[in-house]
Amino acid sequence: RGTGLRNEGRIQASSQSGRWIRKENPAIEGDSRSHAHPPLSNLNPNKPVSNSKNDRAPRCFECDFLKKSLYELETVNTGLESRNDELLAENKKLLAQLDKYARSVGALKRELEKSKSNLVSSKKREIVAMRKLGFLEAAKEEKEKEEELKRQEALVQRKAQELLEVRPLVESIFTAIVGDVVENLSTSEAQALVHAESYSHSHPSPSVRESEPAAEKDIWKEAEHLSPAYIRDLEYQDPIPRPQRSFADPPDNSDRPFVPRLREKPHAISPFDSEAYIKQAWISPYQSEIQQLKYGKEQLSRPSVLRPFKNMDETENWTFVDTIESLQAMIIRLSSVNVTELAVDLENNSYRSYQGFLCLMQLSTREEDFIVDVIKLREHIPHIARFFADPSIVKVFHGADNDILWLQRDFDIYVVNMFDTGQAARALKYESYSLAYLLERFVNIKVDKSHQTADWRQRPIPKEMLRYARQDTHYLLSIYDRILIELLDNSAQHYEMFPSESGQLLTYVLSRSAQLCLRTYTKEVVTQQHVIDMIRRDGWRLGIDTNSDPQYFRAAASLYVWRDSVARIRDESTEYVMPNIALLAVAKHCPTNTEDLQGVFHWLSRCLGMRVKFPPLVYSLRSSLFYTIASCIESQI
Repeated sequence: RGTGLRNEGRIQASSQSGRWIRKENPAIEGDSRSHAHPPLSNLNPNKPVSNSKNDRAPRCFECDFLKKSLYELETVNTGLESRNDELLAENKKLLAQLDKYARSVGALKRELEKSKSNLVSSKKREIVAMRKLGFLEAAKEEKEKEEELKRQEALVQRKAQELLEVRPLVESIFTAIVGDVVENLSTSEAQALVHAESYSHSHPSPSVRESEPAAEKDIWKEAEHLSPAYIRDLEYQDPIPRPQRSFADPPDNSDRPFVPRLREKPHAISPFDSEAYIKQAWISPYQSEIQQLKYGKEQLSRPSVLRPFKNMDETENWTFVDTIESLQAMIIRLSSVNVTELAVDLENNSYRSYQGFLCLMQLSTREEDFIVDVIKLREHIPHIARFFADPSIVKVFHGADNDILWLQRDFDIYVVNMFDTGQAARALKYESYSLAYLLERFVNIKVDKSHQTADWRQRPIPKEMLRYARQDTHYLLSIYDRILIELLDNSAQHYEMFPSESGQLLTYVLSRSAQLCLRTYTKEVVTQQHVIDMIRRDGWRLGIDTNSDPQYFRAAASLYVWRDSVARIRDESTEYVMPNIALLAVAKHCPTNTEDLQGVFHWLSRCLGMRVKFPPLVYSLRSSLFYTIASCIESQI
């Protein structure tokens, strides 16, 4: 049975001939009985098979092989079982350690959340305390600054007079002085180089490791710490003059809280206390007037006459106000005419200023339009604040979320009784909430969107931009009439379907508009969350997320602070100094010389598939940027 034996002999394969042959088995010669194998468990493969004549069982080579293989398998199985027991024991230990670590991580998370909540609470209390203390100090400092400016102005005038008197003498010795100065500069430069070389050898940096002198030299080769005065006074080519330099009240980009300059309160119901207002600047001074406002019947009912739209190109009844005389004429015109509605729009520049400033103001009545150059008339714009605070005049804005804050920031103008057509579009669930959609829906006009990102600082303003600005308010009052009808009609249908709900769409829109008027302007405080939001918003384009290496986050935070400081000093927006995507790329590669910095922008252009311009301020202040990066690298080492 399966022994491979035959009655006549065994069949074997010959490896030499490669064919089957029949070979007689002498072990079974003369014995035709069947062969019985001994039990495999009683066999030892290492024990030789006896060739004695007394052994009746013939020798089986196949059984020897099977016995030996079985013995080896049992040996391996025994080893595997013992190894399995060891692994199970190690697994139990690892599971116990993992459970212990999980409990530790949970406890740490709870402690972290508790610390975070305590930090947020303390930060809020600190901000409130800083505001309360900062307003008084800022007002006192402002008064001292005004007095100091007056003294300096008088001193400058005296110095100018003295210079005019000695001008002939200065011109006579100018040539001689130039020669001496050039010679002295050359000598001083050579001495400075010798002194710097000797100083670098005798005063090595204490934080540099001796094993890496070349790396230290490469890191700090082009790095230089620049003073704020140097950054502020740095000149470079700018196609449009900076209007901020001509402002009588230069922008305050410091961390101090915003201090309003409001000194009088037209159309007041409650008395105005300037000192109390400065202490509580987060509360609108017109809070009582806005909350106690009672709307007239005309504002809550359908228009008696639905006026047709007047084609703007066919009417030339508009005025460009850029002088004091034209501003006074506009004020007289608005006061003499019985104005009950006033359309308002603003053009702001936030790309070339840290906080931004208004460039243009558009005002439209039912009969005429005014475009006011608020850059040129910046000091005189507060004279029209009484029209914005007059509760009998409905001020019609579109998307006034930022307009309300800009008016407070630049001119201390507060709005009472406003209707926001953007809020009305949301209440009516239009397809779009933009002013361009309303113009196309009601007036059948398609707006040229190329001027949305125009630079409104340029003077003189091109005709196409003036037409775009005038278009924003020319049709707005007529659109307001038609939206008012839709609100009343939809409110009636809504009340018929849901009589238990007493609210109306018009009341909702007026309430939302009043809430916007209650907002007050405050400076934005830079925190660590700004860096996290920047990485979360733009980092995906470079394969970066908030779970990146902590060293990368430290580099990004250092560059963010550097960019914010430069923007404050130069009065530029952070996007103009260095766009967010460029800042993340620089933080990723940490260049410390001009060649590597240019390579970063080439790499960024390839990643985005578009050319990324080298920011002019980054190039001009690259030594300061390298200083920040080198300091960050050294702290990581």
